[in-house]
Amino acid sequence: MKRSMIGLTLICAVLLTSGAICRNSGQQPDAFTLTYWTVYTDSANITAVVDAFQAKYPYIDIEVKTFRLEEYEDKLIEGWAEGDGPDIFSLPNSHIGAFTDLILPIPAALSMTSVTTQESLGRKETVIEKESIRGISAPQVNSLFPQVVYDDVVKADVDGAQVYGLPITLDTLVLYYNKDLLDQANIALPAATWDDFVKQVPLLTLVDISDNIIQSGAALGTSNNVPRMFDIVSLLMMQNGATMTSGSSVEFSRATERGGDIIPGVQAVEFYTSFANPAVEWYSWTEDQPNALEQFIAGKTAYYLGYYYDLETIQDRGGQLNFGVAAVPQVSADPNAAVNYANYWVETVSVNTTHKDAAWAFVQALTTTEANVETVLTAQPQPAALRTLIDTQQTGEDLTLAVFANQTLTAQSWYAGEKPAEAETAFVDMIDIVNEGRLDVLTAVENTADKVKLTYE
Repeated sequence: MKRSMIGLTLICAVLLTSGAICRNSGQQPDAFTLTYWTVYTDSANITAVVDAFQAKYPYIDIEVKTFRLEEYEDKLIEGWAEGDGPDIFSLPNSHIGAFTDLILPIPAALSMTSVTTQESLGRKETVIEKESIRGISAPQVNSLFPQVVYDDVVKADVDGAQVYGLPITLDTLVLYYNKDLLDQANIALPAATWDDFVKQVPLLTLVDISDNIIQSGAALGTSNNVPRMFDIVSLLMMQNGATMTSGSSVEFSRATERGGDIIPGVQAVEFYTSFANPAVEWYSWTEDQPNALEQFIAGKTAYYLGYYYDLETIQDRGGQLNFGVAAVPQVSADPNAAVNYANYWVETVSVNTTHKDAAWAFVQALTTTEANVETVLTAQPQPAALRTLIDTQQTGEDLTLAVFANQTLTAQSWYAGEKPAEAETAFVDMIDIVNEGRLDVLTAVENTADKVKLTYE
């Protein structure tokens, strides 16, 4: 404490000799570093946000470290086990439940000390003062972000509704399509509904004399060669009216109250796997096909379901590929019945941090201050999570980005348990079992629901 006061006195002395005034309404904290680990947030893209934060809190250094996706989770676990983990870290929305015990929820109030320099009448004044920043509450999450964010990041505990993370961006599944292949098939517009989709796919699929698929209408129906198959099947289930979970119960294998004996989740799996069934008119894909994204980039697949993060890969490697982006097909043409699928990351704070208020103050500045988010998205365009910026993107000049923005407010996700990787493996097994005829669809879906339920325990 004495050292801080001596340091402050010296600062004041220097300022006084240069004609400045030093006003002390608090004590400047000792310098410290916040470590921020992430995957997709490029440190260069948030430099302006970091600089602005450090201008107000010059005693805080922010060290950003970016990892490859395939190593990230292991690095997090290793870092915390060795006492060298991050203060702030990024996390997929699907993993929040798995990491709840490692996350420090946003406090109701954040105690900070700002150090600013003010100038008046040619004289500079350094002001050091305490400030209290309101932590983002659960109701504020609902007003700032789409409903899916609230559903994912707000968890109830003994202290009430707690907020476990905040996003910068929010991606959704869309329909990528090959314009040339649609034109050749005399299809003017990409399918808006799944009924239209299955009518178009046969027109876009070509086979040789041995019934080998040489051009695929749609890359759907199998497990390992369709990126984010888990998300696609989940989307189909939810669009068809399945209740994925209810509390701690996994429900997607059950009939709904309105559906009688109809089980929407089972229908969705039947529909998805039908694209890999040679007996079905819209058969267009097999497990022997190369990766679906690779086939689309090669111009050999007309329709591909993917995310915004696929766009750069397609643009960089697609050469002269003439492609477009459309809203993902829906069960109903009624826009009020639209259901989309969310895939995004949140920024959050480790329970092990020794600087919780500063860490959350930075996360809030990065994710909820519109000017800061605009800065990040200008450097690295992506679909926004803030409602105010979603509105801007919906009507902006970037028509591709507008497709994503127009899906954000109707996006949903679901909690796949504390081990989301095991839930995804269960879906892979389910699709393989159905395609190989080892079990009927109902039994396969019921078994999968049971496996997912185990990850809740």
